[in-house]
Amino acid sequence: MSLETLSREILEHLRILQRKNRAVSFVGGGRLTLAESHLLTELAVLDSVNQKELSQRLNLPKQTISRLVKNLSERGLLRRHPSFEDRRAQDLSLTSRGAATVRIVDRAANPILRTLLRRLPRQDRGALEQSFCMLADGLGVESQIARRSEPSFRAQVRRLTRGLRLLETRAFGTAVTVLEWHILAEVSRTAMLNVAELAKLLAARPDTVLQAVRKMSAKRWLHREDFPGDRRKFYLILTGRGEAALDRANRAGVDLLNLGLRRFDSRAQQRLLQLLRNISGDGDTGEVGRLTEIKNPLDLQAARALAVRFYAERSHAAPIPAQFFAGDCRCLGLLIEKRMVAALELQSSETGLQINNLVYLRRFVTPALAANFARRALHFFS
Repeated sequence: MSLETLSREILEHLRILQRKNRAVSFVGGGRLTLAESHLLTELAVLDSVNQKELSQRLNLPKQTISRLVKNLSERGLLRRHPSFEDRRAQDLSLTSRGAATVRIVDRAANPILRTLLRRLPRQDRGALEQSFCMLADGLGVESQIARRSEPSFRAQVRRLTRGLRLLETRAFGTAVTVLEWHILAEVSRTAMLNVAELAKLLAARPDTVLQAVRKMSAKRWLHREDFPGDRRKFYLILTGRGEAALDRANRAGVDLLNLGLRRFDSRAQQRLLQLLRNISGDGDTGEVGRLTEIKNPLDLQAARALAVRFYAERSHAAPIPAQFFAGDCRCLGLLIEKRMVAALELQSSETGLQINNLVYLRRFVTPALAANFARRALHFFS
């Protein structure tokens, strides 16, 4: 596996981890943005700190820190007071209301991380935490001591989030916002998502996601397709422009990530990737047929050549020609935006048609969608 491919997959797993940690848009039950949460948590760690130090520790521009401090101060979550070292300067500290808000965030975030860590054997949890620490060190993020009220792993997740600049509005300094990056990646990863499903996936408010989708549709990054039989509902399709925007953001993210990966030898890089695969749940498989990912380019080319244009939710949209591998074997393909994302081989038997093999691109199709596609295809031919 090339470094470019490995880095892209690591970046995608880190994105999924952020999404599963419910840290994409608003945290703490929708009370805070991710950047606000980090700022308040930093004050809980340090008790008192000035804006310049916060800018360094959060890896955020000074003007962003000023805006965050102003908003949080107006909401009564932090207070300003003269610095003990320099009476002309001001330090920041939490109010009782701010401390209570941090506890609310802790109660929401800690169980999620503990649940994710349970996917790993105990010895692997320490290895993943150490890898995150090395990665954050490589990105130049200041060290942080975990509070007694949180898993030590969470402190390293915070450091890595800051190192990858995911507290900023824009993802990796590109024109794509962090929320847009997540939306583009999820629509690319999973076919036929609607706004409600996206909001649930990203743990974001539906109105926030809908507003972002409208802006992305205006930029022609997303296309809204009506559900068959119900024009009041629609699902989202990634356009060519959307793919290009996602690729630009991912390239910038990979360039940044590679700065941290320089401390890793090839074996450590592969180890990190495997741990991330395990914790993000990418090893999950469905129950229908033999679910395997297409990896060999020749296999993918052959599957595409045998596929017919067929959308999972509207099989009537294109005629299904009688295509055969050989004898009684048939192949059916699922295309999304002209991309062959799944191929199904059906075999005739005395008891009727049965699924012989199902291959799909896990990057674009979930096991559940692949299984649903297989059931619909089986019903169609039967």
